[in-house]
Amino acid sequence: MNIPSQSTNQMRLSQNGSAIVTILLITSALSALMFAYFGFTNNLPLLYLPAVSLTLTVYIDLVVLSLIRQERTNLAMLIIATVFIINVSLAMVAVQGLGLIVAISTLFVLLAIVGLAMTPKYTLPGVVIALLLGILMFGLDSVLGTNRISVPQIAQYSPYIVLAIVLPIFVVFIRQFNSLSLQTKITLGILLTGGMIVATITFFGLERAGEIINNISGKYETSVADQTETEILSRVQAEANSANLIFSNTQEGLLNLAEYRSNFEDKKVFFIQNN
Repeated sequence: MNIPSQSTNQMRLSQNGSAIVTILLITSALSALMFAYFGFTNNLPLLYLPAVSLTLTVYIDLVVLSLIRQERTNLAMLIIATVFIINVSLAMVAVQGLGLIVAISTLFVLLAIVGLAMTPKYTLPGVVIALLLGILMFGLDSVLGTNRISVPQIAQYSPYIVLAIVLPIFVVFIRQFNSLSLQTKITLGILLTGGMIVATITFFGLERAGEIINNISGKYETSVADQTETEILSRVQAEANSANLIFSNTQEGLLNLAEYRSNFEDKKVFFIQNN
């Protein structure tokens, strides 16, 4: 009785693994095209690095599918998880503004892999690693700062790529939930709930931080503008005072010269009359 049960369980893992790999294969191809296109149109050769990596991933996914057909699902999923982490890391290092979306997608994809396509012994270690990597990705993005390429188009379209990953995998999860082990159900349920809470808090935290930064920036710009205006007015006033002093001195000199000339003419007339 155990043999049919094990065979059914292995078939379920293989089907889920194939579905996940197929989803990641399609989205990897779309992501490669996106990075290559924006790298070409914006003349940013650095974007070709994640584009090439994602293109290679398509071929690796085909190899992984063959491993799944050989019922080596655990190995196949370890490979696909490693490749996914490498790809999102390259994208995040190359382009700024992807930290949160990379962290969330990493957490979700790794949880899906260990929960849907790997044997139960990998569930707890996989969940811990997924959580740590999600936090690490978000922290790494903060450490890297703004010394990276800023491509608003990629930041705009990346959430749609993530949705193209999340929605189909979520459908697989719903369909396969009843066949999962109790340990996997409890673990994934806790992590998904916690992940939603963390994502919500993070979202509102980032929104609030953005508002604070914009407010401070606005006040700083206003302060700098006022200070600059004051300095300009002071400088203009000083230059005006200097010009006024020069004009006054010049006027005084001209008046003295005119008075001297008038005295000279008077003395000249007086001298002529006396002679």
